[in-house]
Amino acid sequence: MGIENKLIYCITTAEKWSQSKQKGEHVEPSLEAEGFIHCSYPHQLLRIANKYFKDVEGPLILCIDRRQLESEVVDEDLSDLGELYPHIYGAINADAVVEVLAFQTSEQGEFSLPDRLALL
Repeated sequence: MGIENKLIYCITTAEKWSQSKQKGEHVEPSLEAEGFIHCSYPHQLLRIANKYFKDVEGPLILCIDRRQLESEVVDEDLSDLGELYPHIYGAINADAVVEVLAFQTSEQGEFSLPDRLALL
């Protein structure tokens, strides 16, 4: 089974993740508004980060073992762009997060993946 079938990735902030660990779950604002948490596969992370997280200080990558999630994960193309993204319908239980990584940033302010994810 490929890594994409096991792990999915959610971009968040250090503050939100710290609060989430205390509660035992992580909930994004989109869950209340849209009913899902938008996640990505490794090759999608940079596109999402550079488009939506440029003004966020120190965004973090939550590496989530989808087999350990208590909420449903559905691969969907909600934007009709021809690409599937994983969406979590419910909160992320904190014990499903197997690793937390930080983006690297270039001098031009562009994000790059941490070394271990760049190889995926």
